[in-house]
Amino acid sequence: MLIIAVLIGLIPAAIASNKGGSFFGWWFFGAALFIVALPAALIMKPDRAMLERQKLAQGMKKCPDCAEVIRGDAHVCRFCGYRFPVAPPPTSLPAAHGTKRSKCFKCGHVNIVPTNTERYTCEHCGQSLKAAPEANGMKRSKCFKCEHVQKVPVGVDKYTCEQCGQLLKAKSR
Repeated sequence: MLIIAVLIGLIPAAIASNKGGSFFGWWFFGAALFIVALPAALIMKPDRAMLERQKLAQGMKKCPDCAEVIRGDAHVCRFCGYRFPVAPPPTSLPAAHGTKRSKCFKCGHVNIVPTNTERYTCEHCGQSLKAAPEANGMKRSKCFKCEHVQKVPVGVDKYTCEQCGQLLKAKSR
């Protein structure tokens, strides 16, 4: 009879521990008073703070934008679309001769591409990119219509988007 009580106490303990309760406390309660512990475990509200702490301890992370808990290796929040910053590669490693570093505007990944390449695909997100010219006095500008990012000389007041042809004005700072 004692063995049956010990085994049957596992049912409310498993239900309550999935809702953030103490497994051993509910196991003891279920073994002693199963008829009361089972309905109590079933109607018990989940302890969201405890469940969140358990998930964070398991390597998950919390989105700073919507506060939902997501996988630790995620780069984009599945709830709100927030993009987590990608750590740049160490700058102490120079690019090989005949190559240059180029940062993807979409995901922030730094790609190493040959210097004579005009177009390339980001290794991380697959975005098709155009290699930026290696000239000083250039700034990056994003089109408000198609969101295309291009390099524009610093002194230029008006320019046309390379992708959609929209006439754009440079922002005054």
